[in-house]
Amino acid sequence: MKVECREKNIFYNIIKNETSLTEVFCNLMQYKAFRDLFLNFVQVKTKNLTFDFNQVMYSDFVTEKEFKFYEEQSKEDKKIGRGDLILNIDGLEYIFELKIETTTSTTENQPDGYLKYLREQDNNDYKKRLFFILPKGYKHKNALEQAEQINILYWEDFLEVIKTSELHKLNIFINEFYNIVYDNWFYFNKLSFNKIELNYIYSKEKLQMENKAIPTIMMQVLAIVNELQASYKSNWSKNGAEYVFGIKNSNSEVIFWFGIDYKLWEEKGYPLAIGFAKDENNKYFSKFKKQFSTIKIDYKEDDVIYYYLPIKMDILKSNTTLEIKKIIDNVIDKTEIIL
Repeated sequence: MKVECREKNIFYNIIKNETSLTEVFCNLMQYKAFRDLFLNFVQVKTKNLTFDFNQVMYSDFVTEKEFKFYEEQSKEDKKIGRGDLILNIDGLEYIFELKIETTTSTTENQPDGYLKYLREQDNNDYKKRLFFILPKGYKHKNALEQAEQINILYWEDFLEVIKTSELHKLNIFINEFYNIVYDNWFYFNKLSFNKIELNYIYSKEKLQMENKAIPTIMMQVLAIVNELQASYKSNWSKNGAEYVFGIKNSNSEVIFWFGIDYKLWEEKGYPLAIGFAKDENNKYFSKFKKQFSTIKIDYKEDDVIYYYLPIKMDILKSNTTLEIKKIIDNVIDKTEIIL
């Protein structure tokens, strides 16, 4: 189980979202080694930086800049968004939009409004000056790819560049940044169930707490649910019947849940599952039922039938919670849920 500790990282409880990440990321640009590492990473991936990196100073970077362009018809400036990280060099701006959560959507001005702003500066290769840094598995990538020549980079790749360069070993602030970003968004726990524990998990027998293996199993299963919940817009349901979180769509409607249903575990031998309430008029349920082979349990006490996609932990290839996240994301994709 991943244990967070304030003493372990100076950015603990500071880098919590994209806004705070952007500010710290920009602050690290004061170190030339970090600037050069980042700019070289961008150039290797896109080939779209045409300036001399040695000319770039820390003062050339700003955050949260409000973009405007002059609206001739109304004779006034029109606001078209606020950029995350902007590099101003040779009279031109390079915009870096930082997305750290896989489910964070783009704004109505991304990318079209930003491209219009860049085109007002210089119509030559303006699309080459807009960059999105995303986590792999970003759910709204297709919307960005529709704009030709948009530069898409990935956090995982940049973290690997930091690791390979060993720059994080030479600078404590870069090291703390690397660690907390990796831990908060890109670290996935190993599943370490042994054969005896797996036999208990799938035995379909009533769990007996006096069995010494059960507390260990429960702690690991609960930790899996806790870890994955942080990746989604969701809400908890914790009671004597279940330990689950419901995944919401863009309208904040709970579409399905993931976690532990104790009755399902007892009756079918699956501690973890994805569950949809049966509703033939619900388009998401209909797609889920069509796309996936499911089991169902009839809860007679409230007359609700739930269909489940069980998570079979003993056959996970990567043996990490990342693979479970991929299963959840596959359900989101197959049922065409907009997060």
